[in-house]
Amino acid sequence: MIMRKVLLGLLLCKACFAGIEDHLISSQEVRVAQSTHLEGWLDDYNEAQKLAEKKNLPLLIAFLGPNWCPWSDKLEAEVLTRTSFLSSLEKEVVFLKVDIPEHYDQEAEQNHPSLPLKERYFVDECPSLVLASPNGKEIAKLEYLPISSTDFAGTIKEMLSDYEKLVALTEKKELKHLKSDELQTLYTKAGRLADETIKKSLLKQGLKIDSGPYFLLEKYGERLASGKVTSRKSRSIRKKIEALDPENAAGSQRKLAIMDFEALKTTLTPNHNAKVAIQPILQYLQKFGPKDRDHTWKLQMKVSQYLFGKNEVEEALKHAKLSLEAAPQSAHAEINQSIEYLLTHLEIKSE
Repeated sequence: MIMRKVLLGLLLCKACFAGIEDHLISSQEVRVAQSTHLEGWLDDYNEAQKLAEKKNLPLLIAFLGPNWCPWSDKLEAEVLTRTSFLSSLEKEVVFLKVDIPEHYDQEAEQNHPSLPLKERYFVDECPSLVLASPNGKEIAKLEYLPISSTDFAGTIKEMLSDYEKLVALTEKKELKHLKSDELQTLYTKAGRLADETIKKSLLKQGLKIDSGPYFLLEKYGERLASGKVTSRKSRSIRKKIEALDPENAAGSQRKLAIMDFEALKTTLTPNHNAKVAIQPILQYLQKFGPKDRDHTWKLQMKVSQYLFGKNEVEEALKHAKLSLEAAPQSAHAEINQSIEYLLTHLEIKSE
């Protein structure tokens, strides 16, 4: 429930400046974020970068929307200004705060130096934290997390440690000395970082030595993400994964179904029947659903949510009910809320 509220807040803050470049307004209408000073935080990027280079420390850049984004205010009050957070990281990073206005006007680049930084680091949610090297290269990005200031600092330190370790391993070409399970652990850690070169190096080595489906799944996902959904090589990789885990013991068949579903969602045109995209999941459920009840209800709800988004409300309701049938008791309350919402939507639609 907490995560649902957090995600809702993030979506609301994201919506506040989504598409701002396409919706410019006059300076008289602009509601500007009032700059607020945070003890221990710099507010000038050039000054912060010079200090980072002098101390050879990474930058921790907080993109905040003071006075208009409640989650920014919450992060600032509960994490960024806490002594436990600052003292834990003061020797690890240089702190930089960037205020994001709710709207930008046509003179944004002159009046709001935050815009170039927002675009440079692809910040589209508020609040966002960016870790960057002293020269400004992005290391990782974090969003609001419902954890204590101490745990938040620990997460940042862990990401910095992972980054340093991975850079050292790849630069010294020591990946070839690692075992398959070590590569898998490092690959998971690399997934939280922005450096795609590290991830590709780990994937390349993993494919060389790993006899299981783990790295093949990652390679398959990489090809789907690049639009090579139906290519011969993609189909070949898929068959290898199926052969390595024919009974879905490692969950590979489920992962394939979800990957195919996500890929189809993005490649199908509006003219396609919405039910085409859900076929991989439905086929998986038919074959493995009875033996995989722990995931069946989640997959049914995933299908329901997708169909509702495509205005297939009756079908969405059917899959929500199937989700309820397979779900543990602890999930019934939330699923029933979804079912009630869908029923109400159907009544409104039929009026």
